[in-house]
Amino acid sequence: MPYYGGNIILRFDLKKEKVTLDELDQYEALMYEIVKDDFLIDFMGDVYKKVGLDISHLDEYLIKCAHSYHEEKILSSPFCEKVKKRCGIFIKMC
Repeated sequence: MPYYGGNIILRFDLKKEKVTLDELDQYEALMYEIVKDDFLIDFMGDVYKKVGLDISHLDEYLIKCAHSYHEEKILSSPFCEKVKKRCGIFIKMC
């Protein structure tokens, strides 16, 4: 977590058997309306699988994303310093 601007990521499940990509976009927009810039949000991997996301090549995809978005600025949350401090404690414990 400290490497993502000290952000807290809220991850959600969706208890619908069928969902469309447009519906996921609407849900994500609604959640961001609620949390503003205080948190990052996303769904669990199983939810994205319901709309056809194939994660069998996720490692390769993430490497491409890292190259494509390396200049993208990651904003810090209002909880940044507390998260970084807590994560530092966790890392030392490991």
